[in-house]
Amino acid sequence: MKILNNQTVGQENDVQSWGTQNLFKLISESYSVEEGLIESTKAMDVGNGCVIQVTNRYLNPDESYSTHESLVFVPGVMILENLNAETKEVLARYIISKDIVQQTLDNQTNKNNNEEE
Repeated sequence: MKILNNQTVGQENDVQSWGTQNLFKLISESYSVEEGLIESTKAMDVGNGCVIQVTNRYLNPDESYSTHESLVFVPGVMILENLNAETKEVLARYIISKDIVQQTLDNQTNKNNNEEE
């Protein structure tokens, strides 16, 4: 089982895929090769909210791995990406309430309209 030294799809000859890739976006990840630990949070925007997946993998004393996963739907949220302005590279991702985004957009629109008057 390959856990800590994953490669990108396409780098190994035996890796095959089907369907839409990268539906889940990585939100955060931490790992320790020394301790055999990986913890990650991924999210998939489904329009009216996000499906969030949390994965924990631990190295057991007998050198085997234990994997624990949780999956939950959170309504009314979306994935917000912080992009580098020049390269468009994703610097960070956040799960944020759609209501907060809409309020921010409404406030900006109102501010712009008041400046034009």
